[in-house]
Amino acid sequence: MRATMIGRPGTSRAATAGTGLVRVGLVDDHPVTLWGLRSALEAAGLSVTATAADTAGLDPDGFDVLLLDLYLGSDLPCLDEIRHWSDRTRVVVMSASERPEDVAQTMAAGARAYVHKGNSAERYVSTVHAAAAGLARAAAPDPAGKLSPRERLVLTGIAGGRTHDQIARQLGISRHTVDTYVKRVRAKMNVGNKAELTRASMALGLGRPG
Repeated sequence: MRATMIGRPGTSRAATAGTGLVRVGLVDDHPVTLWGLRSALEAAGLSVTATAADTAGLDPDGFDVLLLDLYLGSDLPCLDEIRHWSDRTRVVVMSASERPEDVAQTMAAGARAYVHKGNSAERYVSTVHAAAAGLARAAAPDPAGKLSPRERLVLTGIAGGRTHDQIARQLGISRHTVDTYVKRVRAKMNVGNKAELTRASMALGLGRPG
């Protein structure tokens, strides 16, 4: 499907720098999803400058953030697409998948954020703003070695936007056990509230708000 470009042709990042206007490209192979996302983002003051079912024909200078579906008409995640576009713009990946490995592979491929499709419109908007502001891949000492494999899985779940109950079901453990792991992670990483925990996961490349 050919990309649909919206707005003034040739508008560059430099032209919108300093205006506070965040331009977004949307890629999803479901037209209804594209329509819904465009409506929600534009209602929040974002500028949707491109919509498409795939990335063919997209101009990386046409948007500040690319919101990209993880599974584009395939049973395999589009990791190559993420790698390609992450070298050219800020990529936020969206998916209905709750698998920790999908979150981890997405972030390793260079995405700025991973948003679950069940999240609210407000979550999408805040994540796009965070990506546009460059909140990702922060250079910081890596405390990953302090975390056990199970603690990393729990942190990955939080980075992917899942609740403690959802993480418990995913891992086959109790909510109480998840709470205990979160307390341990906070202690090991010297963070307090959920926002700080999420920022810590960003520094580790495990995920972004979403």
